[in-house]
Amino acid sequence: MKRVICLLLCAFVLLGSAAFALKKVEFAGGKAGKVIFDHDKHISQKKVVKGCFTCHIKDVKANLFPKTIKGTVKITMKTIDEGKFCGKCHIKNGSAFAVIYTKGKENCTKCHVSQKKSEIESES
Repeated sequence: MKRVICLLLCAFVLLGSAAFALKKVEFAGGKAGKVIFDHDKHISQKKVVKGCFTCHIKDVKANLFPKTIKGTVKITMKTIDEGKFCGKCHIKNGSAFAVIYTKGKENCTKCHVSQKKSEIESES
């Protein structure tokens, strides 16, 4: 009986986690091209030790990415440079690659997917 209960619990957990796969979020991205944020890719990083709660926390003022209605939060290169949103980790000497917006555009294509690096550089 204990085995049956254990197997049922395992099956429930596995099926439940598959049903709640993390989604990809698409941002317009302006002239540089759209940005697709992949939750699974970020959560799988060793540096993201608290899982979802690394960015989504209960303290509204400290919450990096509060759950919002589409279009209510404007993420720009300026806000990222200021250390907000993506810029909390993606800064020089941060826990992830730096965006490097003000001194160059080397990492544009790591986030902006619809435009080639050479096209972005030619806009400068």
